[in-house]
Amino acid sequence: MNGKILVFNAGSTTLKYKLFNYQNNDLTVLKHGFVQNIGLRTGPKNHLVALSLLFSDLAANLPSLAHIDDLVAIGHRVVYGGNEFRTITKLDSFVVDKLKKYNSIAPLHNPPILDVITDILKHSGRKGHRDIDNYAVFDSSFFSNLPQHVKIYPLSYKLYRDNKIEKFGFHGISHQNVIEEIQKKYPSTHKIISIHLGSGSSITACIDGKPIDTSMGFTPREGLMMTTRSGDIDPGILIYLVQSKIVKNIDELDKIINELSGLQGVSEISSDMRDLLYVANLPMEDNDYKVNSNLKNLPDIYKEQAKLAIEMYCYKVQKFIGAYFAILGGCDVLVFTGAIGYGSNYIRNKITEPLQHMLGQTKIEYIETDEETQIAEEIINHVF
Repeated sequence: MNGKILVFNAGSTTLKYKLFNYQNNDLTVLKHGFVQNIGLRTGPKNHLVALSLLFSDLAANLPSLAHIDDLVAIGHRVVYGGNEFRTITKLDSFVVDKLKKYNSIAPLHNPPILDVITDILKHSGRKGHRDIDNYAVFDSSFFSNLPQHVKIYPLSYKLYRDNKIEKFGFHGISHQNVIEEIQKKYPSTHKIISIHLGSGSSITACIDGKPIDTSMGFTPREGLMMTTRSGDIDPGILIYLVQSKIVKNIDELDKIINELSGLQGVSEISSDMRDLLYVANLPMEDNDYKVNSNLKNLPDIYKEQAKLAIEMYCYKVQKFIGAYFAILGGCDVLVFTGAIGYGSNYIRNKITEPLQHMLGQTKIEYIETDEETQIAEEIINHVF
């Protein structure tokens, strides 16, 4: 089958699209665009507003779905599908309703993603385009075959058996994309550690392209320190906060660990790594960065907190690299991706330079992840 494939990728604060043409086993990008800072001071209110910007040609040159000739499929990145959705899935209102029950597990991602999907389903059903199928590709699918000793938490086995409390993993589409790119560049590579550093951050250990461990778990809150998420912390802290009435309820607790922790929480300045590098007077290589006037002439205490947040962030990554290096028995390629991982040479060097005694001959690469192409290829492989 030949035709055009449209892919939407909704992140916690971004909405991206790519329009592909697939002809004679060749996939090419026709158009692409994005809206960022959704829900933040400098961006649109929510993802539906961002989607309307794309459709209205204000933020990207995206025509109405009804006017895309030869459009045969629409793909969506969905963060979490649990055990119920482990492979690419055709979307309809019934499936969307089923996915809504997982909103509490990925509250920063699933709700806006499903809002976008619901609106796209309506658009793709207009003006004679009712036969355009929508498909979900799940971030968690890449990790569906993790070993049991990795997947199961050291809790009561009953929680795993009856409630499916287990490690699912996230950022799977991104990790799979960069790992496959590394395998193309180095065909003899066996052991890869993939590090995705963006709004969310995770690290994955792979042997021959198959993940054997990953830092995120039952939810995207586990693992590395992130821009607003805490990552790994002592669970006793959460119990203490509730028992001591420092937090009023579970919703407030969730807000703390999901939105008010990480770089944002430690620095008390910003969740944007570029802001912290600026405040800390450290190298910041983004030529498009525009400093917020509120960050100028801050008291010295904030400079120190920015440095501390950066130090903690990099240290957490180093710990996971060391652990994965050990379980892999070495590493052929260490690859960085994500807005921070790909975009900041300073952060990459700060993470890797203290590990040179261990890394030895390990190649260090950085690749801009292409989740949209990965989703399009999944559609081609499983649907066309």
